[in-house]
Amino acid sequence: MLITIWSTALILGFALLWKGGDYVIESASEMAKKWQLSPILVGMTLLAFGTSLPELVVNLMALSEGKDTLIFGNIIGSNISNTLLILGATALITPLTISRDIIYKKLMLNVLAVFILILSLYPRFNFWLETVELSRTNGLVLFVLFLLSLNAILKLSKSDESNVKESELLTKTSTLSISFILGLVGLLGGAKLVVESAEFLALTFGLSDALIALFMIALGTSLPELVTGLVAAFKRQSGLLIGNIIGSNVFNIFLILGACASISPISFDKTLNTDLYILLLTGLSLVGLSILPKPHYFTRYKGAILLILYIIYILFIFNRG
Repeated sequence: MLITIWSTALILGFALLWKGGDYVIESASEMAKKWQLSPILVGMTLLAFGTSLPELVVNLMALSEGKDTLIFGNIIGSNISNTLLILGATALITPLTISRDIIYKKLMLNVLAVFILILSLYPRFNFWLETVELSRTNGLVLFVLFLLSLNAILKLSKSDESNVKESELLTKTSTLSISFILGLVGLLGGAKLVVESAEFLALTFGLSDALIALFMIALGTSLPELVTGLVAAFKRQSGLLIGNIIGSNVFNIFLILGACASISPISFDKTLNTDLYILLLTGLSLVGLSILPKPHYFTRYKGAILLILYIIYILFIFNRG
């Protein structure tokens, strides 16, 4: 009986996610037009913050309960899902045009965020330590870097003219704020239903806590990005799509980890080392695939490569347990 109830909740959660994503993409596109902003700027700021809220809520709850592994597992797993799963799936729907500005400035910001996190955890590259800690000082540094990166995003996007025309697709302007808020409510409510029902079903079938953190919760909190990415792909809004992914990844590391560590130091278990390195490699792979062999054009076969890498990663963490 409980399995039936939670399975129904899972389906309802996905329905809320999809409808919420539709509202968010449409209203965000209109905001880009009304305020004369490039869609990638809206994606990397307003949309990225909204879709990163599940990670923030989950991690603050985990921090209050002293579940440090869950915090890092959620952020690392979510960012890997954002890069490999979401960009891979959306590129299969429609090829993405990636300008030189996006590759050399915004995608590298994504890689830089991961590298700075590694330096924060291992300032002297003491990789042999069993456990390390993200201190309050490091948390404050990450939070300051979030403010600096947000300022950099705003400056870099002023000259981003390649995607501005995308914002002309929608014409409604009267209910932007209401539509965006309703969309976020649907995304967050749907994500909560999906995560809780998936956790229950996973525990019912005997999955471990670590696996649930890296896969179920990480994927669950990435569902807003996934759904908004799919909706944006169907609507040919590549600027919003790419901006949302990059912005969410940067927000997750600088804002969410920074805020959590500023409240209380977070222990990092060395068992997540491999996942952290994989996260760095996914960022570098995204830059490489964006450059070669067809520069500035993210084709379907490149999306397929990302999805294959994601499947390999999921098989790896399932096998590790």
